[in-house]
Amino acid sequence: MAGVIAPARAVGAAARLPGVNSLVYQPCFASLYDTTMNPAILSVDVDDLLVANSDFFGQPLRPNHQAQIQRDLSIGLKLLDEVGAKATFFVNTQYCEQEEDFLSEIHRRGHVLASHGHRHRDVRRLTLLDFEKDLVQSLEQLSRVQPNILGFRPPAFSMPYSEQYFRILVKHGIRYVSSGNGVARAQIPNTETPAPVFSDLTHVPISTMVMVRGRLKYPIGYGVVSRLLPSEVYLRTLRLWLARKSFLHFYCHSFELAGTQRFESTGFDNRGAALSTWIYMLRCWNRADHFRSVFREAAFRSIEDAVVLGMASRGGAINS
Repeated sequence: MAGVIAPARAVGAAARLPGVNSLVYQPCFASLYDTTMNPAILSVDVDDLLVANSDFFGQPLRPNHQAQIQRDLSIGLKLLDEVGAKATFFVNTQYCEQEEDFLSEIHRRGHVLASHGHRHRDVRRLTLLDFEKDLVQSLEQLSRVQPNILGFRPPAFSMPYSEQYFRILVKHGIRYVSSGNGVARAQIPNTETPAPVFSDLTHVPISTMVMVRGRLKYPIGYGVVSRLLPSEVYLRTLRLWLARKSFLHFYCHSFELAGTQRFESTGFDNRGAALSTWIYMLRCWNRADHFRSVFREAAFRSIEDAVVLGMASRGGAINS
C-alpha cells in the first residue's frame, strides 16, 4: 500500500527522554481542554465481541456466527440521540467489508470517527510493518467518510507506548492515542488527564480512580465496570468523581449499548478468550436504562471536540 511506504513526516524535538520507561508525561490538560465548558467525554469502540476476541486470542470463530454491527449501532445511536450525547467512535474497520454504510450514519449524526485498527489483533504480536499496514487499511476506510482521522485506540490497549509505534502514528496523521490508564503490559502512563507522549501526539486516558496509594484501581470510565456494579452504587461514585475532578472519559463498546445475548456459546478453546467473552456478557442485556442514567450525569462530547482543540484548524475541519 502506498501509505505504508510513504516517507514519514519530519518529527520535531519531543518533550521526552530516550526510552519508553523514561518518557516524561507532563499534563497538557490546561492548554488542551476548556474546563469551563464540560468535563465529560465519551468514546465507543465499534466491535463485535466474538470477532474481537477471536482475533485477539487467535481463536477460530464459530462458523455460523454473524456480527451484528448494524443492529448494535442502530440501537446505540438512538440512545445517544435521546440523551443528547456525542462521542468518538473507534471503529474496527474489518466490518466495513460487509456493512460500510454504518460509517456514514455515525458521521451523519454528528459523531466523530477514529481508528481502532482494521483487525482486532494483539499489537505486541505484530511486526511494525504489519502494524502499519493494519493502521493504513483502517484509515483508508474511515477517510472515505471523514477526511481527517486524528485518533487511534489500540485493540485491547495492546500497543506498547514506545517511540517506534508513536512515529508510525504521527507519520499517518494521528494526533492522539487513547488507552486505559496505567496499563502495565503496554507501558501506558498513569495520568488522569491528557498528556503529551511524543511530538504532535497526545495520550487521552480512560478515567481510572487510583486508591490506597496506587495499590488499587477502580476503572470508573469503563462501561463494563459500570454494568457489573449495581447501578446506584456506580452512579454515586460517578457523581463524586464529577464533583471533584476536572476530566472524565467514559468508554464502552457498541455491543454494550445494544445489549448481548445471554451467555451465547463462544466456541473458544482458549480459557482466556472464553473468560474475557463471558465477563463482557455478564449483565450486558437490556442495559439501555443504565447507560441512559450514566449519560445524563454530564453533557458528553467527543474527544476531538473536548480535548483536541485547535488541531483541526491545521488540516481542515475534523467533521467535514
